[in-house]
Amino acid sequence: MIGVLFRTEHIGSRTEAVGQFGGGFEVRLTPHIGIINDFSWNVVNGSRNNFGMVRSGINFAY
Repeated sequence: MIGVLFRTEHIGSRTEAVGQFGGGFEVRLTPHIGIINDFSWNVVNGSRNNFGMVRSGINFAY
């Protein structure tokens, strides 16, 4: 059996906030098929760790 061991160390008692915000849209080609695009901005522990993410694709709603 293969086991995985995870170890965490907690030093101090600091609480940090994270967040995500963004927007997007979907264009319906038919009642069941659409093209989607969205963008989200992630705020993570300091300005040097923030990042954006763009997603696009086809949505099949059946």
